[in-house]
Amino acid sequence: MVLLHTLGTDHHMWDPVLDRLARARDVLALDLPGFGGSPPVDGASPPALATTVAAWLAARGIERPHVAGNSLGGWVALEMAAAGHAASVTAIAPAGLWAQPLEPKRGTARALARLLLPVLAPLLRRPGVRRLWTTSFWMKCGRRSAVKNA
Repeated sequence: MVLLHTLGTDHHMWDPVLDRLARARDVLALDLPGFGGSPPVDGASPPALATTVAAWLAARGIERPHVAGNSLGGWVALEMAAAGHAASVTAIAPAGLWAQPLEPKRGTARALARLLLPVLAPLLRRPGVRRLWTTSFWMKCGRRSAVKNA
């Protein structure tokens, strides 16, 4: 079983359930391209992510695995199934499925992030500040790693 994470996380989001799943089957929790320790791909759309994940798995002899994904990971899992690269899919609150494609928001969020990163990155390295900042995003936020200055 291949596990695909949500936007803004990495394979560690599956840590709380990994041992239980591994009792019943072989489990592989991946970092999607561009997340965690995985290099980015050009045109990082869900179909492109699905193609990259499927090719990475196939290169390791893993053909048509069972795939589970949450949010973005669910969308990528569904794209893998649509392309014939998954034996089955469990999509937990999958992103996508809207009537019209989303248009990228140019500039605003990235410009704001570039302005705030020099201030926020050092602050978020402090466990207490990181805990306050991420409380609304992650359970057990104290386990989150420090933000790296890119």
